[in-house]
Amino acid sequence: MAVKLVCPHCETQNVHDVSAHQFYDMTCPDCGDDFVTLVAMARSKRSRGNRKTNSRTFTIRAVLDDREELLKFVSDTYEDIDLKAKDEFAMSFIDETPILVQNFKVGTYWSVNLPKERLLWGRIFIAVAIVVALLALLYIWRLYI
Repeated sequence: MAVKLVCPHCETQNVHDVSAHQFYDMTCPDCGDDFVTLVAMARSKRSRGNRKTNSRTFTIRAVLDDREELLKFVSDTYEDIDLKAKDEFAMSFIDETPILVQNFKVGTYWSVNLPKERLLWGRIFIAVAIVVALLALLYIWRLYI
């Protein structure tokens, strides 16, 4: 069957052929980056959020064609995902870290973790903003001395 999967690197949707509920090695036709996707049916989903750390712990029981998988992971966002029993879903990974969960029944996806390259650029931006703010404060301080 053909499904529209979201690339965890560039977040573009592309049609990919999947034949069963299992793990697939994928390559995004837009950005050319590789990722792994699990296509399965949900048996259950539990989550527990932590507002202090802005995170959420997930436990998903996934039914594959030949077995069940218990997926446990911590998301770097407090947002919950909509996943019910018997929903077909895809979970995309980069370097064994879950990045996206996509529910085919409701037709939407959630970013559960930022890819490391996006997280790195965000940290670089924050560091540059702090340096600029400190330089501005130093400049203002020198004007009044």
